[in-house]
Amino acid sequence: MWRKTSETKPPLSSPEPPVPPAPEAFERPAPAPPAEPRALKTMLGRAVALKGELSGREDVCIDGEFEGQIRVSGAGVTIGASGRVTAEVEADEIVVEGRLEGSLRARERVVIRRTGSVAGDITAQRLAIEDGAIFRGRVEMARPGETRATQATAADRAVRETFHRVPVEVSEPAR
Repeated sequence: MWRKTSETKPPLSSPEPPVPPAPEAFERPAPAPPAEPRALKTMLGRAVALKGELSGREDVCIDGEFEGQIRVSGAGVTIGASGRVTAEVEADEIVVEGRLEGSLRARERVVIRRTGSVAGDITAQRLAIEDGAIFRGRVEMARPGETRATQATAADRAVRETFHRVPVEVSEPAR
């Protein structure tokens, strides 16, 4: 009547060591894909020579010869090591590894690599010139979101304010 209920007892053998979690448990999750896939790069090869106007919304890499205007919005322009460009270039980022003659206007930054050579004016928020690079020209640093028109207006205002504060005396020449 008062029987002891049988309990399940573990076997007398040694307990198994704990199994470590799988390596996947420690890995970070893969980063989420960007909202918009990055556009492919347009390549202008070494054996290609073009004259004219190039515009678009994807990265451009020029390893050949180009003469004219390059305007890229929302992307960058790279002048490859064998690239020879004579142009006005406007892009978010401009990287020069070859030779470029003309004005550069970058919304973000300009980078002149050690193999690069630039002869012309640069307007950018940031500028990096590696040791050994060649640069001949003028640099104008822009603030974020500032355009040429905004820069000109601010400069004109500063000049007007300065001239309005300076007292000027006019006298007639002695006879």
